[in-house]
Amino acid sequence: MVALAPCLLGQVSEEVRRATLDSENVLGTSMHLELGAEASKLKGARKALTAEIERLEGILSTWDARSELRQLPHPCPPTAVSVEVREVLAATERWMRESGGAFHPAVEVLTQLWKTAEKRGSEPTPDELAAARARLDAPLWKVDGAQGTVEFLSDVPLTYDGLAKGYIIDRAVDAAQRAGARDIVLDIGGDVRVVGKTRWTIAVADPRAPADNAQALCKLELAGQSVATSGGYARGFDIAGKHYSHIFDPRTGQPVAAVLQATVIAPDATTADALATTLNVLAPKDGLALVARFPGVASMVVDGQGVQHASPGWAQFVRSEAAAAAPAASGPSVLPRGGTLVLAFEIQQASAGGGERGGPPEGRGRGGERGGDRRGGGYKRPYVAAWIEDAQGQSIRTLALWIEKPKWLPDLRRWSRLYD
Repeated sequence: MVALAPCLLGQVSEEVRRATLDSENVLGTSMHLELGAEASKLKGARKALTAEIERLEGILSTWDARSELRQLPHPCPPTAVSVEVREVLAATERWMRESGGAFHPAVEVLTQLWKTAEKRGSEPTPDELAAARARLDAPLWKVDGAQGTVEFLSDVPLTYDGLAKGYIIDRAVDAAQRAGARDIVLDIGGDVRVVGKTRWTIAVADPRAPADNAQALCKLELAGQSVATSGGYARGFDIAGKHYSHIFDPRTGQPVAAVLQATVIAPDATTADALATTLNVLAPKDGLALVARFPGVASMVVDGQGVQHASPGWAQFVRSEAAAAAPAASGPSVLPRGGTLVLAFEIQQASAGGGERGGPPEGRGRGGERGGDRRGGGYKRPYVAAWIEDAQGQSIRTLALWIEKPKWLPDLRRWSRLYD
């Protein structure tokens, strides 16, 4: 029996521990991480994930003037670049082809054109649109994989936001898994990837009713998938009394109107990110036809009239009515008699340096804790949620919600998870 003991003990695995991390100013937005790993590997897995995000942000960020991408002039001669830059350019080229030009990294040309039109109070002229379209149609770059170089061919401003966040999420998750993570939920600015046995419920906002207390369009249950949502209903341009989306069709130069919002579920975050952007440009029928070409991908598109168009595989991810009717994390809707109640609140402080792109980058807390990264300068008014919980942490009722723009409401992460 004694001789067998070492062998038997060797078969006993370590207890799986879990860690949660909320951070601000991650890729210009906020991050929520839930990580499960053996106790001896948990800290290393978390460090590997966050280090990979920071490393890739230094390469691919379009907001940080110090990043490798931002340091490359346009145009430029063949210049040695990192493998990550070459991979993102290759992925961008792929989605430009797959989408028939609906996905395009040079849409900033159209954004600048329509901003100018908004200032003067009239739509772009046909000649202006034609000139902008010509810039988009021109060759953008040449990549030499053998030499490890890229040559940018024009001064057209480029952005890779349509897939770069998903790319970074995928690489960060890979890094955590190599370091021993078993279960991962990584949410950066609403782009989510779930890995392992964890099941994650996410609410999809209704673009027709974006108010903070509106009912969700649906709730999704994910296990081993990624999800991304994109829509142009909350931002845009107002010209001569008419509102235009901030999302453009690169093929026409016009703001999109046929789609309000697209949500995509895919095996990886890069695919979900790129397709969510693309489906806002394509007509719903064409978008669903594109989705059907990719195994394991499902989507739901809300058109300009509010009609939902779902791919055949979408229904399997939608939380059933029976599950929705079961007791949820939000707890009872009435105050209990007796017992202990806890006043909880969460704060997000908007940074004057963060602007529209960064969102509110300040800390959150329960019982007054404050934290977060103070990069970005002075502060604007905070976003605050206050609610009552019972002694077990189940929410009872929201007491107050102080916000300015509903689109930043998900950054009140704990409150949003409780009340959608």
